[in-house]
Order: sequence, then C-alpha cells, then structure tokens
Amino acid sequence: MKDYPDFDAGDLAQDESFIRWVKSPTPELESRWTAWLEEHPDKAEEVQEARRMVLAVLSEPERFPTEYQKEMMWNRVQREILLEEKPSVWQNNFLRIAALLLLSGGLSYFAFLYSQRNEAGLENSQAKSTIPEYSERVNNGKYPLKMILSDGSSIVLQPNSSLRYPQSFGSDSREVYLEGEALFDIARDPHRPFLVYANELVTKVLGTSFSIRAYENEPNVIVEVRSGKVSVFAQPTGKAVHTSDSPRREGLVLSPNQQAVYSREDARLTKSLFENPSLLIPEEEQRSFEFVDAKMGDVFAALEKAYGVEIVYDEEIMSGCYLNASLTDESLQVKLSLICKAVNATYEIMDTHIIVYGKGCTD
Repeated sequence: MKDYPDFDAGDLAQDESFIRWVKSPTPELESRWTAWLEEHPDKAEEVQEARRMVLAVLSEPERFPTEYQKEMMWNRVQREILLEEKPSVWQNNFLRIAALLLLSGGLSYFAFLYSQRNEAGLENSQAKSTIPEYSERVNNGKYPLKMILSDGSSIVLQPNSSLRYPQSFGSDSREVYLEGEALFDIARDPHRPFLVYANELVTKVLGTSFSIRAYENEPNVIVEVRSGKVSVFAQPTGKAVHTSDSPRREGLVLSPNQQAVYSREDARLTKSLFENPSLLIPEEEQRSFEFVDAKMGDVFAALEKAYGVEIVYDEEIMSGCYLNASLTDESLQVKLSLICKAVNATYEIMDTHIIVYGKGCTD
C-alpha cells in the first residue's frame, strides 16, 4: 500500500483505493486503511474531509444514462476540468472524484447529474455533506473486526455484533449505537463526550478504554473499564436524550478493573470488580511483589496500587503481621489467598472493595 505521506483530503478523495474503501469496504480494504490510520493518526482530519467529499458524490439519486450518454458525459467532465480557469478547491476535487468514480463503474451517471445542475453550482452538495448520516457496520464473520471512527477512536467489533455511527460527529457530542459486543478505545476530546447506547444502558466517556456486552437475547448488559473512568446510567427506553432539561439520571462511575452489570429483568444496575483484575502498573514495577519481612500495610498498599482496588482491613489487628513471599506471577485472587493463608486471615469481595478479616499474628 502507498504511504501517502503528503496526501491531503483532496488527494485521498481522488485515490481509487480510498474511494473503494468509502464506497464498498471489504475486510481487506478495512484492514489496510485502518492500519494506515494507526500509523498516521495526524491524518484523521484529512481522512474525515475526504470521506465527506466522496460521500457527497455518492449521495446523489441514481439515474442510468445510455452508453452514448456516458461517452458524452465523460467528454464533458474532461472539458470542464481543462477549461475551468480558476475552479474552487472543492469544485475541482469534486470533478476529479467524479471522473475516478465514472472510470471505476461505480457512478457512471454522475456526469449527467453534474451537467443538469451546472447552473446551480455545487453548494447543494456541500450542504448535504454536512448533514450527519449514520452508517452501520455488521460483523457476521468469525473474527473480531477493527474499525477507526472519524475522530480517531478505535473499536473492535466482535462477531454477531453491529455498530451504528455517523460519518462525522457533531460539535457537541459523539454518539454511537451498539448491538452485541465491542471493545472501545476512545480518542480524548473534553469538549465532546462519547456516548454508547447499548440496549437499556448508556455509557459516557471523554477518552478511555472499555468494553460493552449488550446482546438482545441476553439478560444482562455489561460494561468493563480497562483504563480511565466512565459513567454508566440506565435508560430503559433505549433512546438518546439530547435536551439539557432532561431529568437527572442516577448512574455509576467506573474505574479500571471495575464493571457495571445492568439486569434487564428488574432494571437494576450494580458495580463490581472484574472476576480476574489485570495489572495496571508497568511490567518493570511488578518486582514490588517480592516481599521480605514486609508489613501488611505495605503489602496491601502494593496491591491497591497495582490493581486499582481498595482493601479494607483492621490496621491495629494486622500491625503485628509480616509477609515473606514472591507473588509476581499470580493473579490477584491467588495473591490474596496466599497472603491470607500466611497470616491466618480470610477475605471477601464486596462490590469494588476487598475486605480482609484476621485475628492478628502472635508470633
């Protein structure tokens, strides 16, 4: 694939591969352009503008000319390009995109449309291109499908799932609709919160990584946070609320390694820890799980920092307990079990807290 290092929106909109990706995306094209966007995140705005330009052409109603008309129309497009003394950037790009689409067979009728509206100009197409239109991506395959939205956000759509999203987001918010399961890595934008509507649950973020599982035939909707923080609230109607005077909704704030579960049967929203919380610290810091005559307060503090959890225990009772252990490779629950066994204690998980019960150490 070309590197396109110096391509602007107009160049991209005239590229045959880019046009095919916008017009009829295939898994191969999706993979190629997603990889290119990941390597060139600074081109996200150029890509968004190029998509608008191509979609402005594609949005016209279909009319099919004869072969003779197609030949005459192609000749006219060529003359317009050659004879226009000082065309605007938009109009020049519009004509070039039309030519490429005509050659590819995707919109052979475009020149006919252009000739009919030549007197009115292209203002109408520009106005249309600014109207948000939702697209839908459906993953009917066996493997996860990665997508890049116009704001640079990355989404991994799981099999048997679908996502509805606008070609370009508005100035106030970014809203998408999920059916099924997906992992979201949201580009940070403090001025435009990102909202995911999934069945009866709404997840609101500014920029973070999280996953949502919301299949229509399952009793629960689950949101899991990997990084950052998100707010989650129930909305039984499943419809977006845009008015500023809408009633205040009670919700939950989730941190990494926390999940929200919405029971659709009784409309109840609860918060808890992951079954297997992941480490939140860099790999080089994991050596902190080598304990030699360590006070229990230091041991629990290391776990809290590493997993983003809160451990509740009686500091006075546990003050006489010390730990000698290497716990680098174990999961959080195995770590807790080994620690409690060493100091004659027990633990339980309540919501997002870990409660440790012990009688102290006499030796």
